[in-house]
Amino acid sequence: MDPINVELLKAAIKELNSAGTTIIFSSHRLEHIEELCNKVGILNNGKLVSYGHLSEVKSKSKYQHIIIESDEDFSYLKNMNGVEHIEIYNNTVSLKVHDEHTSKLIFSEISQKDFVKRFQIIEPTIQDIFIELVGEKAGESIE
Repeated sequence: MDPINVELLKAAIKELNSAGTTIIFSSHRLEHIEELCNKVGILNNGKLVSYGHLSEVKSKSKYQHIIIESDEDFSYLKNMNGVEHIEIYNNTVSLKVHDEHTSKLIFSEISQKDFVKRFQIIEPTIQDIFIELVGEKAGESIE
C-alpha cells in the first residue's frame, strides 16, 4: 500500500481496538507491529519462539544498544568485555552489549570524559528481537 493508505489502515485498526475489538494482525513490517500491537508472537518455521506483551518480549533480549555522541575517540570500547559490536560514524558510537552490567561499566568509563553530548540506552525494536531469535534458531549469527 502507498503511505496514505497505510496511515488510513492504521487509524482504522486503532479505532476498532479502542472500541474493544480484538484484532489479530500479521505482518513482516515489524515497525507496524510495534506501533499497533500490545501483544506479539514471533514465529520461526511455523513454531512460536516468543509470545507476550510487547515489553515482555523486548525484555528477553540478550543485548542492550547504547548510543554515545562525543568528539572523543571511543573506538577502544570495542575491546571491553561484553561489547558484541561497535559502529562509529561521525561523532556517534553505536554499541551492542551483552548486559546491563556492561552498560554500567561503559557509562562509568565515559562519564569521566569532558565532552560527551549524549549517552543513551536504546530499547531493542521488535525487528532486533526477531533477528536475534530467528537468526539464533536458524543457527546463524546476524549482524
